[in-house]
Amino acid sequence: MRVLILVLLLISSATIADELPEVKVADPYIELRTGPGIGYPIFHVVDRGEFVDVLKRKTDWFKVRANNGKVGWVDRNQMEKTLTKSGKQTEIVDISLDDFSNRRWEIGAEYGVFNQDPVMSVYGGFALTPNLSSELTISKVIGEFSSSQLVNLNLVSQPFTQWRYSP
Repeated sequence: MRVLILVLLLISSATIADELPEVKVADPYIELRTGPGIGYPIFHVVDRGEFVDVLKRKTDWFKVRANNGKVGWVDRNQMEKTLTKSGKQTEIVDISLDDFSNRRWEIGAEYGVFNQDPVMSVYGGFALTPNLSSELTISKVIGEFSSSQLVNLNLVSQPFTQWRYSP
């Protein structure tokens, strides 16, 4: 259990260590808002030629950090008019349901209750074929009287992958 948690922490810290995407303002300016929406006030403007780091995306809003350290939200229309480091126009790719459905790996963590005792789980899955996948779940039940560990290794068959719910 501890080894699996350590692996998950290492994966997440390696992702954080990756370099943030950086784009150059091509319009006269872009407006930084205090939140992801037009109802939030504009508090800072980044001028043409300056770079901003893209921190995250929330629907059609991007959280960015300017060179002076100010962090704010920019709408998609303004982000589409920025340039990459190589000088090309920034391309914003939307992830579709097909992208999600065709993924090969899945990992996660869960918390819940098992017979009135708290349980923590970590899981991982790999799609072997479009209809067949394997899953590994490791759970720790922390009871007042006794505790237990559960390990499940499953082979999952989904005969009707085009259905929203498959038996």
